Amino acid sequence: MSIRALIAALVLWGMLVLGGVGAIAAYALWQSGYLAHRVSSVHERLVALAAIDGAANQYGENVAMVLLLNRNGLDILGNSRVAMERHFARLSQVTREQIAALAGVGNVEGALPELDNTRRMTELYHAIDRSTARMLIQLREGRQDEARSLFNLEVAFRLANELQPLIDKEMQGEQLEVAEVEAAAALAQQRVTMLAIGVGGAGLVGMLLIAGLALRTVRRSEARTRLDSTVADQAVRDAERRLGALEMRRAQFLADISHELRTPVTILRGEAEVGLRGSPGPSDLRETLERVQGQATELGELLEDLITYARAESGDQDFRPLVVPLAEIVTGAAGEGSSLAEPREVTIATELADDDALVEGDPRRLKRVLLIGLDNAIKHSAPGSKVTIRTRREGNNAVIETVDEGPGLTDEEKPRVFERFFRGSGERELHNRGIGIGLAIAREIIELHRGRISLDNRPEGGATLTVTLPIREAR
Repeated sequence: MSIRALIAALVLWGMLVLGGVGAIAAYALWQSGYLAHRVSSVHERLVALAAIDGAANQYGENVAMVLLLNRNGLDILGNSRVAMERHFARLSQVTREQIAALAGVGNVEGALPELDNTRRMTELYHAIDRSTARMLIQLREGRQDEARSLFNLEVAFRLANELQPLIDKEMQGEQLEVAEVEAAAALAQQRVTMLAIGVGGAGLVGMLLIAGLALRTVRRSEARTRLDSTVADQAVRDAERRLGALEMRRAQFLADISHELRTPVTILRGEAEVGLRGSPGPSDLRETLERVQGQATELGELLEDLITYARAESGDQDFRPLVVPLAEIVTGAAGEGSSLAEPREVTIATELADDDALVEGDPRRLKRVLLIGLDNAIKHSAPGSKVTIRTRREGNNAVIETVDEGPGLTDEEKPRVFERFFRGSGERELHNRGIGIGLAIAREIIELHRGRISLDNRPEGGATLTVTLPIREAR
């Protein structure tokens, strides 16, 4: 064959190889975009489910408050009803959007149960709300006993034993879908690699055959092919890296929201149980409701922070520091922490020796750090023991120590306690719930306030969480 024919064959073969590489790169980019969209859809649905979870708890608390106060607080209950309707509408919207997106790739069958479950949860809530309406009628007619029975059997029971399990199951399903997406990403990477190997191998065989007749031309074409293959491989790696970063941010957000919502919801439930127990006086009931209102407000602010974080896909949040007395933050955290300590029969004591020190920071976040420390200390304390939170001055700094009488830390655990997702062996032995991000969140908050945080053992036994913050001198 003439050199022209060989060059034409070489060009044709090179075009075929380049076309295969381009198709592989296009497939990889499409696959990464599709998987990223699925992760985004799962995230939006998880946010909607988390909002319903919080709103359902608030709804149950408000119904209980109306029953306890004999129809007082109907305006707050009305707001809860509006919130529940809005959140269910949002859940239905994002579920339909997810199905519409999957319909484009022929994978809609897997998402149809989610739409059916969304409809079931909505209908169940409407049935519960109708029971609430009947309860309000009985209250208005003075039949308190019938109203209380209706609340216990058809409102509180169905919220806790029918609606809540459905919400939990859906959230677990979304988390499993994230795992499926990760597996799909790994499979896609394997397929792209195999295709690239196949196309590269076929191209190399063709180049070697033509090289016997036109060695110089084949070498130049082979160099171009290798360069193009490198570019395609780099595009695949970049797409995989972007997908991995997106999945990591989604997973971190899910972990944060699970941990952040659990503590305030526990406090709210504890305060409600205290208010409903026995026959509290008006002053006790008012104090309980004020703490419930404060926690509900903070919970709403927390949800706003988390939703803003999710939309921005960033860990940055607005920081609005205030100058506040340190004792006010510590006593507030100790008061709210009592709801966590009471079920475990643990006593919380405060020892304030900071000489009315002032600190500059976000009171809500600083109190969250102390609640994280109290929660960890209580979980590792034996029944009948004591957790002490004390303050003192140390030069230009204020020091807050949360001291427990638990087993302390092992040498292996000490360097890792502030790592995300790290859980020591004691957590499993004590059957404590959680995923190991509380102390990591606390460290981020303290570093934002230009402070320091550490956790170490006490010589006499137990552990001490130490927080150091700069003092703001009064002007």
